[in-house]
Amino acid sequence: MIMIRIVFVMVACMALLAPLEAQVTSATILGTVTDVSGAVVAKASVEAKAVATNLIRSTSSDGEGNYTLISLPVGEYEVTISAAGFRKEIKQGVVLQVRQRARLDVALQPGSVTETVNVVAAAPIVNTEDGVFGDVIDNQRVVELPLNGRNFNTLALLTPNIQNGVQGGATLQTFLAGGIGIWAHGSRDTDNEWNLDGATMSVGFYNWNSFNPSVDAIQEFKMQTGNYSAEFGFQSGANVNIVTKSGTNSVHGTLFNFLRNDKMDARGFFPTSKPKLRQNQFGGTVGGPVYVPKIYNGKDQTFFFSNYEGLRIRQEAFGRFIVPTEAQKGGDLSRTFSGAPFTGSVVDPLTGTPFPGNRIPSNRITRQSVNILKYYPRENTPGSLFNYQILAPVRTESNSTIQKIDHRFGSKDSIFARGAYDNRSRPDPEYFPGFVRGTTLKAYNIVLHWTRIWSPTIIQDSSIAWNRSVILQFDPRENTNYSILDDLGIPNIPARGRTNGIPFFSVAGYTGLGDATNLPLIQPDEVRQFTYNLSVVRGRHHLKTGIDFRHVRSDRLQGITVRGQFTFENNNPVGSGNSLGDLLLGRPQLSSVGDQAWTIRMRQKRIGVYLVDDWQITPRLTLNLGLRYEPTTPASDHSGEVTNFDFANGKPIPMQAGQKFYPNDRNNFAPRVSFAFRPFRNERTVIRGGYGLYYNSTMNLALFRLGSNPPWATVTTYLADRAAPLITF
Repeated sequence: MIMIRIVFVMVACMALLAPLEAQVTSATILGTVTDVSGAVVAKASVEAKAVATNLIRSTSSDGEGNYTLISLPVGEYEVTISAAGFRKEIKQGVVLQVRQRARLDVALQPGSVTETVNVVAAAPIVNTEDGVFGDVIDNQRVVELPLNGRNFNTLALLTPNIQNGVQGGATLQTFLAGGIGIWAHGSRDTDNEWNLDGATMSVGFYNWNSFNPSVDAIQEFKMQTGNYSAEFGFQSGANVNIVTKSGTNSVHGTLFNFLRNDKMDARGFFPTSKPKLRQNQFGGTVGGPVYVPKIYNGKDQTFFFSNYEGLRIRQEAFGRFIVPTEAQKGGDLSRTFSGAPFTGSVVDPLTGTPFPGNRIPSNRITRQSVNILKYYPRENTPGSLFNYQILAPVRTESNSTIQKIDHRFGSKDSIFARGAYDNRSRPDPEYFPGFVRGTTLKAYNIVLHWTRIWSPTIIQDSSIAWNRSVILQFDPRENTNYSILDDLGIPNIPARGRTNGIPFFSVAGYTGLGDATNLPLIQPDEVRQFTYNLSVVRGRHHLKTGIDFRHVRSDRLQGITVRGQFTFENNNPVGSGNSLGDLLLGRPQLSSVGDQAWTIRMRQKRIGVYLVDDWQITPRLTLNLGLRYEPTTPASDHSGEVTNFDFANGKPIPMQAGQKFYPNDRNNFAPRVSFAFRPFRNERTVIRGGYGLYYNSTMNLALFRLGSNPPWATVTTYLADRAAPLITF
């Protein structure tokens, strides 16, 4: 009850403050207006005009000469300051970056308001207005710095306290984060929060970003690595805020094609030739006012921006493997795969005596073994440690697009709608013909954002957003008529429709053969988001409050040894003493088979409520105060096919559909305090610091394995034993 009251009080404060700047995509200009003697100038008019769109925001200085312009879209501005009895001053080239609090102090000169003083603003050297640690990667660096693969995540490494995380990573991270993992202040790469135009693009299963926008579509992005405001939460690592470009009053566009190939590459140590590489990254952008001849002219009012980027990679990956020789496939085990004499004995399990010359007669080799061994490629480097070496083809394709519309309804209301789509596919290298795991990703990110200006000092904004990613992994025999029973002749592993394929065969001393044991994998992940933010300027206080509500849906269907797995070792108690000999004789030491692919459907509500006060105590000292509360609900499963294990009584406990995985945690209060102090009367030296408490959202990946527990997903394992030998094939 106490927690409910606290949430009620925080929400009530949101209403009382009355209509906040766009939470993650806008900027603020603040400063003090004085005369040349240093005396404050009250009621001075301050107007900021966006150069690209003619957007105008205005306010006036208070009795202490202070002014604040909030909720300004990023970009270049012309700021005009005027007051009776003083010359008008125009500051040109004021460039605002995402989440920036730009200080613009002005000393007006005596004269007539018809006289004008033009000043070109200099870019600030350091952050003087808050205690946030981080950096803004502006458009110039985004576009002009060379990037292999043009992945914006690489630019994050320009920020202090950001290090490489899992470079390349697992296949799924390669798709989600583009193979780039980042650690902020030592936190894990799953502890970061990713936002695109204020909409989350984090995936609930992994907390990685599901969408990598084209760098040509990015206006800029900000990496906040520490001491950030109570506006931001759900994760304790870096907070990444990306702003896409918008159209302007002028039509602008780009076309690009980036090419990489192997012509200047050096050959690696092991391959006998250079791996092939043909990489093309191409696309373009166009943006401007919406104009329909004789019907509508959207100058100063309606703007569009469109982006497309395609990626085509044709390359080769080098692999080295150990495969049975043709003689070994025929039963001749007198020599090893490298051609050296085999010094041991290949024993006939039926008689206990060695086969003559370590050669297994052809009539003892099972039909199933012949069918299996034909999938091993022929050796191509006989006599070497790895007798099969190959440059396998790999083909990667990606198509992504961003479409955006901005519209202003007069001077009070504005909206933008932005959609993003990415479709990627990348199979694994086909080292063995016919064995290649394909991975595809389809990612969607849509946001509709509304800003309402009630007065120059009272602004609200709200948005609804939808983020979805679907990962699919299949083997080439998925959804075919291939039958383990009919095509391989192996009994006791019935064909299962979607799980048809080849079992995995692990042969000691040789490279394993077969389809991956964890396929198929179908993983849709979805976040539905609503945000409301409110900002009020009262004298030296910039008050903010808001709420961020997210409904997370994480589903997963995954196979678990549904095609079976056979293991052949040299110490099989009912075998020949030779792993390959056991395969020829159809005598595995260990066999496993799962009864079905398992399913889990997770649901979670993530809620963040905050109050913030950016208090400008003096023009040289700013105190940033905030409190965030995250009454996030525990993740729950809605499949009804999840089981946990009770260590107290040693029994599995099936969970009911909708049951939560863990108890509610209702005390997630996160106070934040930071400061920025200029000890000298300049902007070259700033002392900043702060304290904050941050919480991580549950990485649902840590919970999904509960869906693979019995009785929903049972794996039966058979171990060969003299008393009860394993059924052979």
